[in-house]
Amino acid sequence: MNMTFFYSLVTPLFSTAWTPNGIGQYAGTCIFLIILAVIHRSLVAFRSVAFATSGVEHETGSDSSTKVKITSRFNAGKEIARGIIEAMIGGVGYLLMIGVMTMNVGYFSSVIAGFFLGGFLVGRFDVSSSYC
Repeated sequence: MNMTFFYSLVTPLFSTAWTPNGIGQYAGTCIFLIILAVIHRSLVAFRSVAFATSGVEHETGSDSSTKVKITSRFNAGKEIARGIIEAMIGGVGYLLMIGVMTMNVGYFSSVIAGFFLGGFLVGRFDVSSSYC
């Protein structure tokens, strides 16, 4: 296993069956990684919007600016959907991690470019991020 970044057009991705045999296939693999990173960022934004808490506000002291939202009801359907979204985010994230762990500079750059593109396209929908 390489411990430094390298450039090669024939680096396998996920299995030996997915080994590019030329510049066209290598470019296709890089485009796939970009799209996968955009999907990851889109899932994170979707989770943020779809499961935004609309619970009851409670004041935690005499200062009215200190409020905490608490959701007290358990909704099995919503929690199953939340679990599915979390599993998808985790799965896609781990696939991206495997791409980066190949240490192929093209694959690494593609994942970073995909995160940039995903943030650019859907970042404004992530209400959980502190920089909205």
